[in-house]
Amino acid sequence: MAKRSERWVYWREVLREHAASGITGVAFCEAHGLSVTSLRRWRSKLRTELELEAVPAVVEVVLDEPAVLATPAAPPRDLELLVGGDLSLFFGHCAEPAYVAQLVVALRRSGAC
Repeated sequence: MAKRSERWVYWREVLREHAASGITGVAFCEAHGLSVTSLRRWRSKLRTELELEAVPAVVEVVLDEPAVLATPAAPPRDLELLVGGDLSLFFGHCAEPAYVAQLVVALRRSGAC
């Protein structure tokens, strides 16, 4: 029987393949000769670890003080800013427009968007 660490490595890879396949667990297991029960058990064991891998990288952003003119704000509401690619920024209704503008400028300079 494989060592414990080898089993964890094996099932980590199986779960990544299943996630990338886009098919149900049952269909994936049938195609790969695996037990659905084992797939579910290992998914449960590795869930926290796999969720941590899915967290996007953090990019440090340093804000300069560029001249940003704030326009009169619309009534307060939450804001989602789609910056590019898979990058979205979320702001509460109290976010200062000047801060949001500075953040976008800094992200563009860093090449993050």
